[in-house]
Amino acid sequence: MGGPAGGPAGGSPGAESTPPAPSAVPRLALPARVVAAVAGGLLMFLAFPPLGLWFLSPPGMALAVLAVRGTRPRRGAWLGLLVGLGLLLPGLHWVSPIGADAWLGLVAMESAFYAVWGAGVALVTRLPLWPLWSAALWVAAEWARGRFPFGGFPWARVAFSQGESVFTPYAALGGAPLVSFAVALCGGLLALAAVRSFPARRPLPPAPSDTAAPSDTASASSQGPASSPAARPAGVPAPPASPLPRPAGAGRRIRNAPTRASSVSGMWIDLRR
Repeated sequence: MGGPAGGPAGGSPGAESTPPAPSAVPRLALPARVVAAVAGGLLMFLAFPPLGLWFLSPPGMALAVLAVRGTRPRRGAWLGLLVGLGLLLPGLHWVSPIGADAWLGLVAMESAFYAVWGAGVALVTRLPLWPLWSAALWVAAEWARGRFPFGGFPWARVAFSQGESVFTPYAALGGAPLVSFAVALCGGLLALAAVRSFPARRPLPPAPSDTAAPSDTASASSQGPASSPAARPAGVPAPPASPLPRPAGAGRRIRNAPTRASSVSGMWIDLRR
C-alpha cells in the first residue's frame, strides 16, 4: 500500500526517487542572457569603421550565440531581437537626420531578421555541429535582409567590418557571404569552447541516512535489550520465552462452569414437575 504521496510504504531509503539528471547545457539566468545579447550586438558594431576593431566581431558573435543557446524558440527570438537592436541602433544612427521615426522604424524592421535568427539558433544548437548551423543561419539572415523588403537593406553586414583582417582573403573565394560565415563560425567555435570550459554543475549524491527505518526501529524496541545479540555475552544461550500472563479469575470461571450448568438443569427439571 502506497504512502501519502503515492510512493512505496515503509520509509526505506532505497525507495526514494532518484533526482533527474541535470542538462549538460550551462543554464544562464535571463538577466545574464539579456546582457550577453546586447553586449554581443555592441561588440559587433565596434568592429565597423570608424573604430574598426574587427577582432571584436567573433567575441560579439560568441556572446550572441551563448545568449540564445539552451532556450526555447520564443525566448530565442526575443534575445535575437536584442542582438539586432544592439548592432543596428548605433549602426544605423546615420539615418536619424532624416527623422527619428524613420531611424527607429528601420532598426525595428531590420532587427526582426535577427529575431528569426535567434529562434533558429535555439533549435539548431540542440544538434551536432551546431556552430556550423548557427553560422549558416546568420548568413541566411543577412541574405534575407539584403532582399526584403523593398529590395533589401544590406547595411551593417558583418563582412563589411572585416576590411583589413584575417578574414579578408575569404572575400576572393566567396565574397561577403563567405566572410560573414567565417566570422560567425569563429564566434560559434568560441561559444563552444566556453561551453566546454564551464560545464553544468551536477548535484552531489544524497548522503546515506544514519537513522534506521521505522519498521526496523519498532522491531528492535519490541525485542528489548536481553534479546539483542550484542547485549548477551558469547556462549550464553538466550533465556526461554516467558508465557503470556493469564487474566485473574480465568481458571475459576472455567472450573465453576459445570456446576452452574448442573444447577440450571436441576431447576428446569423441578419446574417441569
